[in-house]
Amino acid sequence: MVFMRSCLSVTNDAGNSFLIPEKFNYVDIPILLQQDFFRYSRLTRKASHYSLQGGLHLGYLFHENGFEQRVGYDYKTSPLNLGASAAFQWIKPVKWNSAFAIGPEVKVLSTGEEHAKVAIMAGLKLGWRFGNI
Repeated sequence: MVFMRSCLSVTNDAGNSFLIPEKFNYVDIPILLQQDFFRYSRLTRKASHYSLQGGLHLGYLFHENGFEQRVGYDYKTSPLNLGASAAFQWIKPVKWNSAFAIGPEVKVLSTGEEHAKVAIMAGLKLGWRFGNI
């Protein structure tokens, strides 16, 4: 599940404002590719682990309840949406066969809106990995 909040309105090139939903809620199926990188420093004698991830997202969009009543006109949107994401994480082994991962992530998802076609989200991606690192 992905939950995003919006700015409630957008302005076009002509200066006209249009209301958009306050919340965008997605049931998300990611198709991601991941590449792990390892670097060994001879000076400190320590290994660094990094992960680069990217891929596509298939999503089903649920807008906020009652948006049609708030704007007062017939509101139509496409519930099936596509998106893409990219993330870079630093991986820190914590115990035997587990590690903590943290790093920036950028995600772009379509909204099905006429006036705000995409939603862009940037944040911090956290993860806990089990298994051989």
